[in-house]
Amino acid sequence: MDTTAKMPKIAQWEWNLVMLETERQRKGQRETEGDNQIEKDTERKEKGRHEKKSSLIPSPMEWGVYKKPSILAQPGPLVQSGQYVTLQCCSEIAFDSFILHREGVMENPLHLIGQPHDGGFHANFPVGPMTTDHAGTYRCFGSINYSSHEWSTPSDPLHIMITGLYKKPSLLAELSPVVRLGENVTLFCSSESSFDVYHLCREGEA
Repeated sequence: MDTTAKMPKIAQWEWNLVMLETERQRKGQRETEGDNQIEKDTERKEKGRHEKKSSLIPSPMEWGVYKKPSILAQPGPLVQSGQYVTLQCCSEIAFDSFILHREGVMENPLHLIGQPHDGGFHANFPVGPMTTDHAGTYRCFGSINYSSHEWSTPSDPLHIMITGLYKKPSLLAELSPVVRLGENVTLFCSSESSFDVYHLCREGEA
């Protein structure tokens, strides 16, 4: 029996099977990679569509429609740590509600119903107990119910600062605290702490 003549045929047959199986594996791998790529492309498109949709959502309010209200702090903008402060928004316009917003904060602003007061309208926002998280710049807006998406021009900024977190500094007047009318006086603030900024205020002023 001539086995040498059969060897190439068997080898070729086996080689054909190997090549066929290899091609199937490659095809399956390409299909799997293609499916994965389709899924990635779909996810990327959906993500892009979602981000585009989010960026195109219009703001629910339009401000600057009415004259700006005023804002003040009671008893004052310097608040002892742990104490409360009332932020009062006032306007001569009969706003149905006032909106309090702190700059740099993404949370929804606070809303309160406007109340008649001294010929105008106001709303009192109690804030506290005060921590460093409450410090910052506040503004208020006014709104009328029939156009609640339209807000007034923002009030002037109100800067709230927290005191009592560090040991108190000392305050001295140059030469003497008694000063003649028309003369100048220099006030010195000093402390053992390495403060970056000193704030000078006068009692009775908001």
